[in-house]
Amino acid sequence: SESLEVLCLNDNHLDAIPPSVCLLKSLSELYLGNNPGLRELPAELGQLSNLWQLDIEDLNITNVPAEIKKEGPKAMLSYLRAQLRKAEKCKLMKMIIVGPPRQGKSTLLEILQTGRAPQVVHSEA
Repeated sequence: SESLEVLCLNDNHLDAIPPSVCLLKSLSELYLGNNPGLRELPAELGQLSNLWQLDIEDLNITNVPAEIKKEGPKAMLSYLRAQLRKAEKCKLMKMIIVGPPRQGKSTLLEILQTGRAPQVVHSEA
C-alpha cells in the first residue's frame, strides 16, 4: 500500500470511498468514474499530497461546489484540503501592498478589485 500510485475503482457500484484509500500516501491517480451511488468525496482525500489525477466522470458529487468541479482535480483537492483545515470563506480582508515605485502595485490592486486588467493608455505604454 505504500507504493501504490494508481487506483482504478471505476464501475464498482461504490456508495462511498473506502477510508483506506485516503491512507495511500503514494497515490497519484484515482479513478472513481461510473459509480452512480457515490455522492461525496471525503475531505481526507486532501491529505494525498501526490494525487494529481482525480477522475469523477459520471458522478453527481454533492459536497464540492459546481464551480470548483469545473476547474478540475487540482481545484477539487484544494477545496477538500480547505475542508480538512475547516477553512471558511473570507468576506473581508485587509492587505498592504509594498514595493518600489512604478512596479505594478496599483495595477495589481485594480486587478484584485475588479477581476480584470486596467486599460493601458498609449502614453503610459
